[in-house]
Amino acid sequence: MGVGGVLILGRPHPRGPHLRRDPGPPPRERPRVTHVRWAIVMCLLALLASCGPETSRTVPAELLGRWTTSEPKYADTFFELQPDTLLLGLAGGQVDTRTITKVEKLRQDGETLFTVYYVDPSDSNRTEIKLAFFFEAGAGGVIRWKNQKGIAWTRRVR
Repeated sequence: MGVGGVLILGRPHPRGPHLRRDPGPPPRERPRVTHVRWAIVMCLLALLASCGPETSRTVPAELLGRWTTSEPKYADTFFELQPDTLLLGLAGGQVDTRTITKVEKLRQDGETLFTVYYVDPSDSNRTEIKLAFFFEAGAGGVIRWKNQKGIAWTRRVR
């Protein structure tokens, strides 16, 4: 085809004029648009992949430990993050154990948001529950629940 898909008139033929298609530039003169398009697509995919949360099957080292708060209504409670286990210390000394299935880390509004997904081992349906909190790394670490940002949980040194 010619420019814009227009057929062009070829040389006269002994039996009359005929139409021929314009072959365009020879293959080696065609721009390497395909390579450029693939490069752009790959760059966009890499950019999109870097925007999502980091996911891990275990708790990052910076979160490991027992966390407590000075908030009076949680005086007898704690939670402890181990590499693949969440311990929930309840009032009265009861400790519930949960199995961690994955941990996501995401930057949100300049803060680090972690979401810990866990299941109750006694749940036959293995219903996944999530625990979302913001983590501040300074001063030994502070955790604030996403839905209770006013309460600070600090790592207890044993």
